[in-house]
Amino acid sequence: MPDRFAMGIHVNMLALAVLALIALNIRRRPDREDYVQKTYWAMVMANTVMILIDIAVDTLNGRDGEALRSLHIGVETAEYALIPLVGMIWTTYVEQRIDRYGKISKMKLALIAAPFAINFAIVIMNLGRGFMFSIDEMNVYSRGEFFWINVVISYIYLVYSFVRIVKNRDSIRRSDYRSLLIFPLLPFLGGILQSLFYGVTLIWTSTAFSLLIVFVNVQNDQLNRDHLTGLYNRRQLDGYLTRHISSAERERLLGGVMIDVDGFKDINDKYGHVEGDKALEYIGEILIRSFRREDFVARYAGDEFMVLSKVEDYGDLERIVGRLKESMDSFNKSNYLPYRISVSVGYDILDKDIYKTSEEFVKHVDKLMYEQKRRIT
Repeated sequence: MPDRFAMGIHVNMLALAVLALIALNIRRRPDREDYVQKTYWAMVMANTVMILIDIAVDTLNGRDGEALRSLHIGVETAEYALIPLVGMIWTTYVEQRIDRYGKISKMKLALIAAPFAINFAIVIMNLGRGFMFSIDEMNVYSRGEFFWINVVISYIYLVYSFVRIVKNRDSIRRSDYRSLLIFPLLPFLGGILQSLFYGVTLIWTSTAFSLLIVFVNVQNDQLNRDHLTGLYNRRQLDGYLTRHISSAERERLLGGVMIDVDGFKDINDKYGHVEGDKALEYIGEILIRSFRREDFVARYAGDEFMVLSKVEDYGDLERIVGRLKESMDSFNKSNYLPYRISVSVGYDILDKDIYKTSEEFVKHVDKLMYEQKRRIT
């Protein structure tokens, strides 16, 4: 076997090791309703399949025997047909990240699948014609004049997803944004090198490392977030406040909003804890949609939440709280739940000369929140 193909197999084995590392660290199968996690898992599996196909192609190339030649044609056809698969799944993943809740319409899924279907049809048409690739009588693979069709269709997905990420950066978590931007760059470069240097296999290895970057980011993000609502957890809240208090920044003020769900115990008692958890998830969704991307939104404890927002003055903070109340009213009008979701809030500007620790400021806005709750009950 030529050295370049041996090198290709070694590179692919490295990529398989990376994907195996990811798979071993995913402790359970994706939940039925966790669309984003299911899509990520599908990317890992699709990349693994493509690497195995690539290894099979390299192994079969140039081997004597009509049966091996027929097998080579079949495997090569499968490879060309499936090359855009990872790009298609990645584009779906990006759309789910933009939505934040992982659900996209069937129409959008059909549009995402269209380039893949076109490529599949073209590859089938290639059989017996060889305009994309051919296998000669010696069972040796060679590119056809129009092999680049496959590459262009694959890059359509990468370019489209990159543009979507940049255009919708305000809808994507800041921690997710960086890894989403990086992901298409490595396969893009790997694909270019693979197209320019015949026999060098890099695209699936680069894709595997991109998946690893996304996985590490997701794992780190899970440590920083509340499992139920997806908001930041209390540890991150304390850290954010502590860093702000100890910093020298005084140009922009930091406003804090403490939020408590009204009648949450009644929801649990009357409708059960499962419905109570759903109510907390609804609150998380409302908070995400009410506040700005740069605002820090966290679940403080139980049915209490806290938002930290850089503001110009106290009036700016009041307007932010007003947006929350409007979002809450809109949610209740458009969702026919057996109960009404409402909250009590306490808010103030953090004065570094008064509040020396995060605990002192949290206690202050918590007190303001309970004062409001007593006034309305």
